[in-house]
Amino acid sequence: MHALHKRRLIMAGALLPLFHSLPLAAQTAPQDNQIVVTPYRSPTAASAAGQAITVVGRDEIEKWGATSVVDVLRSVTGVSVTQNGGPAGLATIRLRGAEARHSMIMVDGLRVGDPSSTGGEFDLSFLNAGDIERIEVLKGPQSALYGSEAIGGVVNIITRRGKRDPKSSITLEGGSYGTRAVQASTTGGTSTLSYAFAATGFATDGFSAFGGNIRRIERNRTGPLEKDSAEKTSLSARVAYDPGEGVDVEAGALHSVNANRYDQSYGDDTFARQRNQFSQAWGKAGVRSLENRLYTTFKIYASHLDRNTGALSSGTGKATDYAGDRYGFDIQNDLKLDKFGTLTFGIASEQETAETTKENLPRGTATKTKTFDGNQTTNSVYAVHHWNPTQPLTLSLSGRIDSVVDADTFPTWRAGAAYAVAGTGTKLRSSLGTGAKTPSLYQRFSEYGTSGLNPEKSFGIDAGIDQTLLDERVTLSATGFFNRINNLIDFRYASYDPITYVSTGAPSGCAASQTDGCYVNVSHAETKGVELGGTFVLVPGMLRAKGTYTFLLAENVDTGAALLRRPMHQGVLSVTWLGIPKVEIEPRLTLVGHRMDYDGILDANVRAAPYAKLDLHARYTIDQTWSAFTRLENVTNAHYEDARNYGIAGRAIYAGVKATW
Repeated sequence: MHALHKRRLIMAGALLPLFHSLPLAAQTAPQDNQIVVTPYRSPTAASAAGQAITVVGRDEIEKWGATSVVDVLRSVTGVSVTQNGGPAGLATIRLRGAEARHSMIMVDGLRVGDPSSTGGEFDLSFLNAGDIERIEVLKGPQSALYGSEAIGGVVNIITRRGKRDPKSSITLEGGSYGTRAVQASTTGGTSTLSYAFAATGFATDGFSAFGGNIRRIERNRTGPLEKDSAEKTSLSARVAYDPGEGVDVEAGALHSVNANRYDQSYGDDTFARQRNQFSQAWGKAGVRSLENRLYTTFKIYASHLDRNTGALSSGTGKATDYAGDRYGFDIQNDLKLDKFGTLTFGIASEQETAETTKENLPRGTATKTKTFDGNQTTNSVYAVHHWNPTQPLTLSLSGRIDSVVDADTFPTWRAGAAYAVAGTGTKLRSSLGTGAKTPSLYQRFSEYGTSGLNPEKSFGIDAGIDQTLLDERVTLSATGFFNRINNLIDFRYASYDPITYVSTGAPSGCAASQTDGCYVNVSHAETKGVELGGTFVLVPGMLRAKGTYTFLLAENVDTGAALLRRPMHQGVLSVTWLGIPKVEIEPRLTLVGHRMDYDGILDANVRAAPYAKLDLHARYTIDQTWSAFTRLENVTNAHYEDARNYGIAGRAIYAGVKATW
């Protein structure tokens, strides 16, 4: 074993026990008076939630998410993050070991999955941190609340909303790899009107998306690896009007553009380019009636996503364009039942469309060929009831029916309970329910699609405890979970003649014309584990610590094989020091254990090595207007792999200033 690699493994092994003795992350157990919207589809005190919910606030987002939300989510228990090389590379998450397509991503309560992608998953590199106010992560099956996709859980990304006092800010940042970034925002309002606008720009010269800073690849290369540059811009707006007369309106919009060079996992590609755009707009009207006991909201929304790859004016090969649209409406009613709690019920309808075209390079020299075109409409009805039979006990029950036109109709349900033990700082909670994932448009309508696919379904259960100690100087949280997923959709490959490498025919379950294979319901999976997290105020006003740890077992039940890119052990430890006036320093150590991954060079699954990565953030508040900050990433220059064969940043430093007025 390489000596340096051995030392890092020893360091990781020595630090892992700290996660069992250190307090757990406050993110996992939000303060009781904190208001969240994701657990019940309406504003509710976090103390009433029977599910495990993590809230990441604006301060944490600014600290670690200068370019995207990906690094922010790495510190959340139960979340596995994968990014394919560089800040604009494909970034997906897995909640509690579920597939990326089973982890619902929402922006302001609206699903933003990509209808044109293979499984409908969303690329988180689209979203810039400058547009975001907070992130709510709700884990476990949540399809009874939000429908298809929410098997592993929900990540609700909430954009900034205006407040009465006007406030504006601008942040400038630069650093390693030719990185430069700017963020600007303004919020404000009156007693009846509020507004929030934000803009972000980011560019980097980058490093090679294939093999960058990976010794195994750089040692064996025959020539230099090219730098894969990236540019990202984002605009967001949110306006609300409430005259206090029983009717209010609100609207929001988000537009993001990513342009970058990219590589595949099997080699460097000097020609590969892509340009991705995501746009979303929504409007909402709310009406209060029955002496303010009933609040009805009418929401309409639309989103468009397009991806263009191989977008070259020269070169050979093919260029592919992907386009996906989603639009619909949701009518929700929140009815206050006094001592019987709140009943939320409503109807929704959503249509998805997707199209893929290809053309030979250079662009414009050949006719475009449509390779995939599909659409589907889903109509839904749902209800959520939560109430307090006694003051310390909160119960909830949810149900939903989703009907895909000309396909399947499937029900889902969820039940939860939370009990606060008076005078002890203890909260017990548990939830159980079912989840479902409709086959994606690609899995149904592409050349490899199967129209008769069944939805993927799951059953999950969790139980946990939240505890505060020493006048809330210590907050602890622990959750055990189990989730079984049935009818998993996978690709069934055809058999090939070993000499001619010609298909021997369509495999079982595929149409006669699908000689290369097709999508079928083939397997079952189970994920189970423990999530720990908390905070500890070591010295009031000077020193505090927080940490998270996730133990996860995720396997294909039919084969016994571990699911890819799910580490068994994963944790984050950080310590914040405030010992000098106006100065905040926070080192953060990320530990990721062994996991299986796919190697594009070997065309085989391999065991990826564990790693430890140390980052450091420091901020100096100059006065009420100005502050300066710096981030040192990968301080020890660890040569790790987030995704097999994809490049990672080496030791890097970034610095900037922020003005707020």
